[in-house]
Amino acid sequence: MTPSGAADSLEGGVRVWSRPFLLFWLGQTVTQAGSALTRFSLGVWVFQRTGSASQFGLIVLFGSLPAVLVMPFTGALVDRMDRRRALILSDVGATLCTLALAALLLVGRLDTWHIWLIVAANSLCGSLGQPAHFALVTQLVARREAARADGMLQISDAISGLAAPVVAGVLVSTVGLTGVVLIDLLTALFGLSTLARLRVPSRLFAGAEAPRQGLLREAAEGWVYLRQRSGLFGVLLVWAAISFIVELVTLGVSPLVLSFASPVALGSTLAAGGAGILTGALVMSAWGGPRRLVDGLLGAAFVGGVAISAMGLWRSVPWIAGGLFVSGLCLSWLSTCVQALWARCVAPGVRGRVYSVRAVIQGLCVPVCALLAGPLSEGVLE
Repeated sequence: MTPSGAADSLEGGVRVWSRPFLLFWLGQTVTQAGSALTRFSLGVWVFQRTGSASQFGLIVLFGSLPAVLVMPFTGALVDRMDRRRALILSDVGATLCTLALAALLLVGRLDTWHIWLIVAANSLCGSLGQPAHFALVTQLVARREAARADGMLQISDAISGLAAPVVAGVLVSTVGLTGVVLIDLLTALFGLSTLARLRVPSRLFAGAEAPRQGLLREAAEGWVYLRQRSGLFGVLLVWAAISFIVELVTLGVSPLVLSFASPVALGSTLAAGGAGILTGALVMSAWGGPRRLVDGLLGAAFVGGVAISAMGLWRSVPWIAGGLFVSGLCLSWLSTCVQALWARCVAPGVRGRVYSVRAVIQGLCVPVCALLAGPLSEGVLE
């Protein structure tokens, strides 16, 4: 049976505007917003107390590297489990990390190394939650609604990316880091309550019915599955190249703008990129995406590439902001097409492992681009 045929035989799915998906989306959006508030506030707290950009950067490292290292194995675990329970387990672990952070703040014992350990533990929890989230969404929602569902999820990302820095900045100056962390705890509990109320038919979880092999072998099967399907593997390579370029541009735009403009101008410029992603997400959630997903992916990649290349032609804040807006719009389109292709073409029983391969490749772009962005920016700006 073909992968898409396997999906059809197992999945009816619900519409994006149905109560089950909206309940799931609301809970995850609120939880994500609370986590974004804490991430931003922790960075501010560390930098204000140490004045060290390196200490600040270690938060990013400890918050991303553990997940990249273990996600091939947690993806295999997700394919063995009820995905809703896997997501609940991940969120419970993340909530315990937030609780530990709140306890250290309340007793006045929080130190920088505590934050490194807590964000690393939270990253490990996320390594289970990310593939579970992807697998659950693609199985909960009808295949024809996959693009629209991803548009909704991107709205959550854009809201957190645009609102969290502003809201967290106000909260840190009014209620302090302790207040922000307590708000994060409340949002986490709300998200868990929505997951507890979510009912997903047991027939959607095919992984538990498949014969089990060793975890190491199962972890490698995500890569093998993609290598045996040249179309999906090609999509993976295109997405990896796009992720690398986007991460490099994200890291390089700030020094470029600051070389001729103020920090306030930089904030407005970066906000344009977030506005582009939000606009694209709103359009895709209402429209549902193109019928021919590969053509949509390649077209968005071309237009986004032109916009990114054009950003370097003039040192102008409006020009660069416009390029970021267009590239953000195309990135939203790209993500929707890739997600819909994954939902249509990947069999339900291996979605956790396949997602993990994609996430690991995308996650590796962060440290690689961090090493390249500095020298490249200095060479361009000299």
